[in-house]
Amino acid sequence: MKRLMGVMLGLAVFVAGCGQAEEDPIADEMVIDGTVLEVEVGRVLVAENIDPETYGKIRGKDWQEMSEEGIMLIFIGFEEADRLKPGDRVKAQIEGGVDESYPAQAEASEIEVVGGFEDE
Repeated sequence: MKRLMGVMLGLAVFVAGCGQAEEDPIADEMVIDGTVLEVEVGRVLVAENIDPETYGKIRGKDWQEMSEEGIMLIFIGFEEADRLKPGDRVKAQIEGGVDESYPAQAEASEIEVVGGFEDE
């Protein structure tokens, strides 16, 4: 009888653990930090992890030339892309996934300007 009760208790704990947990929408979001290199209609080209010296060297090059330099690039779709400019350092809140092409591609729900290399 005690064994049956133990099995029943274990089964109850297992079933309770398998219930649906609430999804945390923040956990599914990704933030990309980078520097705007190009602004197009509805999207921007962003380089990740570059310093002002690197920005100065790659500014004006096309993405094919930058790929030879090992620069991590991502096109980020954003409705308000026209409010950004090359040299802006940004934090982009990515929604959905990132297409792993080169340059990578993603959509942003928000892009915040946090500084700029042109101002330094």
